[in-house]
Amino acid sequence: QWWLSADVQQQYGADLEAINGVAFRWNTSNVQAFTRLPWKREDAEVILDQWRWYKDIPNVPGGYYLERETNNAWNRTVIGKMNYRASLEQAVRDINRELRRKQQEFGFIDADGNRLKELRVPVVDKPWEGIDRYVE
Repeated sequence: QWWLSADVQQQYGADLEAINGVAFRWNTSNVQAFTRLPWKREDAEVILDQWRWYKDIPNVPGGYYLERETNNAWNRTVIGKMNYRASLEQAVRDINRELRRKQQEFGFIDADGNRLKELRVPVVDKPWEGIDRYVE
């Protein structure tokens, strides 16, 4: 909560720009902090207007492992000269194992893979109305 607060996000963005220059202008994920940063008004308006349609990748238990293993597969192939198909197959096995482990840990499936409860992944199908107070 501290790191995501508007005051801390604004201070971090201001400090980053003050030390490194405008090339390091930072787009905070906190809308209130973003509106306090020294963006040109017309640039800020465009970004804020786009913000209403932003959709993040749904977060599922163990989902972090997908990106990690995709990077590992790339590195095994490009740096380690491993066959790309074998590397991807290894990644798929590792990802599936981690997803299953996390689904068990959070009580979505049992040890045999039977569903215990539904995993509801949020779907964003309309613009975010919370941004309206920041957009002119």
